[in-house]
Amino acid sequence: MNPARHLFLVTLLLSARALADVSLPEIEDVDLLAIDKPLKTLLDQRLSGIRTKKEKTTALHALLFSSYEQNIIYDFSTTLTAQETYEQKRGNCLSQAALFVAAARYLGLKAEFQSVKTYANWERQEGFYLVPEHLNASVKLPGRRRATIEFLSPEIHERAKTKTRKVSDLQVLADYYNNKGVEALSLSDTRLALAYFLKSVNTRSRSAYAWSNVGTAYKLLGEYEQAEAAFLKAYRLDKRDKSIVLNLYAFYRERGEEDKARHYFSRLEKYQKALNKHLPEDK
Repeated sequence: MNPARHLFLVTLLLSARALADVSLPEIEDVDLLAIDKPLKTLLDQRLSGIRTKKEKTTALHALLFSSYEQNIIYDFSTTLTAQETYEQKRGNCLSQAALFVAAARYLGLKAEFQSVKTYANWERQEGFYLVPEHLNASVKLPGRRRATIEFLSPEIHERAKTKTRKVSDLQVLADYYNNKGVEALSLSDTRLALAYFLKSVNTRSRSAYAWSNVGTAYKLLGEYEQAEAAFLKAYRLDKRDKSIVLNLYAFYRERGEEDKARHYFSRLEKYQKALNKHLPEDK
């Protein structure tokens, strides 16, 4: 799974102080899907002669991820570009999907990113929770078939086992910056985290979870007006995201704005009641 998209604060990591100016490091643009000539040469030598798309897809997956070939391993904590993933032989699902998609497209395959529906699994870090999500890839096969490519297992299958949706390259790039922000925040570098989160929303402005993370970073820095604005922006983009609603509830409760806090708490209760209707009864 990805390093978490969403952040939910439990306690402030920094003392609450208003900062007159938040100076941020500059985040350079990255080419997430660029691969170099030596990797292209390897792909040509090993895979260019394979004729069918399904066989080429299977062979590419084996070349990159099998233990007897490149042996690129899964590393939950690290978000890398396609080239970095190949060089370091590790990366999370976004990193591995980026490498696979870049290599597949170089070989002439029509490869895309997919978001995989998972149940929210809240993972507690020091001062906040992470809510990971999962990304894989797909390749268009003849007819209307598609091969789904997983990285947590050696599987390639034509019928996805869980619900998926196509994700654009631009969204994945925004998620890359967002994940780098989460990694920076886990190291208590809040300014670097904020710089990455802002880079994410500047890459794709409608990423609700990234706006919520912008609010989290501003809150940690004591910039409460900017934090509130970012949380509300996130909420306008996705009113059903529980992580966003939780952040607003916690924000207003900590600020002593009880009426607003109760409003968002009631939204959480409504979501839970609606969810319970669709859950199987305990036996």
